[in-house]
Formats: sequence, structure tokens, C-alpha cells
Amino acid sequence: MTGSAAPDDRTAALTDLLLARVEALRGLDPAALTVTPHLSAATGPDCTVSVAGAEEPLAVRLPPEWTAGRSRRRPIGLVPLGGPDDPAGPPREGTNLARGAPLGLAPPTLQFDPADGLWVRPAWPGATVDANALHADPGVLTRFARSLRRLHRSGVVFEGDGDPFTALDLDTDWTRDTAVGMPLGTLRMVTDITGQCRDALAADPVEPVPCLNAQATEACVDTGSRVVFVDWRSSCMGDPAFELAGLAARAGLNAEEVVAFLTAYFGTADQTVARDRAVAFRLIAAYLRLMDLHGALMAGLADPASDIHQRRFKGRLESCLMILESKSWTGAMDRLSARRRLQPRGLRRRAAPAES
Repeated sequence: MTGSAAPDDRTAALTDLLLARVEALRGLDPAALTVTPHLSAATGPDCTVSVAGAEEPLAVRLPPEWTAGRSRRRPIGLVPLGGPDDPAGPPREGTNLARGAPLGLAPPTLQFDPADGLWVRPAWPGATVDANALHADPGVLTRFARSLRRLHRSGVVFEGDGDPFTALDLDTDWTRDTAVGMPLGTLRMVTDITGQCRDALAADPVEPVPCLNAQATEACVDTGSRVVFVDWRSSCMGDPAFELAGLAARAGLNAEEVVAFLTAYFGTADQTVARDRAVAFRLIAAYLRLMDLHGALMAGLADPASDIHQRRFKGRLESCLMILESKSWTGAMDRLSARRRLQPRGLRRRAAPAES
């Protein structure tokens, strides 16, 4: 679907697609449908379809070619699998969605096409979980954390394996031409310590668990009693601590909110090692966001000399520095490093996930 079509033509073409592809709509009069497209949605292009006389509207996630050109996203390091254009994505998503649905963490699926990811479900009432909602309502943050915990500790096996360190590039040659106006010594120091953090985490990995790996918090809908997930495109087996740190980074949680988020997830049980890993991964997540922007600037997708992009880059670098200087991160790293030293090399093994 090109971005040059007029709005009326686009809606008409979308209506034709829905009548041809959505089983629940076949044979209906187009005049009976009210179609509201959301082609720039963070969770992929979708639309809401109301049918005259029906009590409940439908939500339809559309094939990726319907994505508005200006909102096309490239996968970043916080998502360890390919983005929505990955040809293996729709079949994997359909399988993982079917395996995760019995957990009550997704709306019921009325239709899913593994060929291109078209997904039809009831348009449940609820509020999209964005950064503003997480900042404004501690209850949303708690429900968000508990839904992630339910997924991670479910014992379900997903298709796909995600490595949190695959996209972590620590070989950048920081020079005046690549530093985006930032101090070279600071950039090199952050890169070096991020490498040390990676080594500490990689030395004592955990067994992979089912992860959502959503590209945005908008992949979640808060019903008021729980948070459900409406974007499973990058779901796979992965590291739960990396997912927690990545979502906290994408949501822009401050230090106090991170504490509340992790407390809601881990509860009051003794989860020192697991919690320390999530805290340590915050630096990895912040560095990946820094280097995602850096990659876009170096590739010419944005002007590295512009004030706005230099401020954005500086803000992400400062996020890394704030984590490095926090007592929570330094304490977590000290304990993880001590654990690494005390654990005999021959006895290191992949630890089992914590019980729910």
C-alpha cells in the first residue's frame, strides 16, 4: 500500500481487503462497515472495524505493506530477532501466540494468517500502555510487570531463540567524526564498562524463557485488571532480565519507577541474583539505545550536526552515565562479579528460571 493514495481511496481499498480476507466479514455489504485505520501504530498497521448491528468491533492487524511509510521501523538491539519484515516472523508469531494465549495474556484470536501476519481479534476495551500511562499510574506499572512475570515463568516453549548480545557492538572507533559532539573519553569509558557488564552477564547465563520482545510498550493493553499483549511479532525464547531492562528503557522509567517495576515483578521473595541481572542489564539496554541512534546518524538517516540530534544523542549518553553512577547498578555489578569469581569454572552452568 503506497502512501500516495488519497485517504478515501485508501479506506476503500482497505475495506475491499477486509471483505476479501477476514472470514467474519465475508459476504457483508461494505456500507455496513465502519473502518478506522491506524496505519502508523507502533505495533504494526491495524484498523478497527465496526459492523452495523454487531455489539463488539473487531481489531485487525494488517500485513506489513500497509504500514505508513513515515512510521516504518527498523529493529533495534533491544529486539533480538528480525523486525516485522522478517519472513520467518508471521509463522513464528502465530505459533507463539497460540502457545501463549492459554495464559490469558492475549485477546482471543478469531483468525491468524501465517503467510503475512493478518490477525483478527475482538477489539477489547482497555487503554494502550504507553510511557505516559506507566508514569501516571503505578497500578498500570504493577500489572505490566506481573503479566511479564506470568509469561516468563509459564514454562511455555516459544519458537525462536534471541541472544541479548547479538546487536551489541563494542568495537566503535570513537573519533571526532563519530562522537556526535560528545567527549571522546566519556564515550570510550562507557563502551569499555558496557563490555565489562556484558562479560559479567554472559559468564553466568540463565535458561531462556518465553519473551515478548515488543518494540514498544504500546504492544500492551491495560484492561484495568491485567495487561494483555497485542504484538507478538518478535516473541521468542530469551533472557527475562534483558526483556525487563529493555522495556524499562523504552518506557523511559526513572530510577524510582524501575524499583517499583522490579519489585512488582520479583515480589518480596529472595531474588537477589535474578534482580541483580535485571539491574545490570539496564546499562546494556541504555547502550543499545545510544548506539541505535548513533547508527542512524552515521548512516545518514539523520544529520549528526543538527542541534536536535546532538541533544538526543547527549540525552542517551547521559542515561548511560546515570546508570553507571547509581548505587543500585554498582551494587548489582559488584555482587555479580563476586559470584563470577566464587563460582568454579568447571561448575558454571545455565541456571533454571525462578519458580512463580
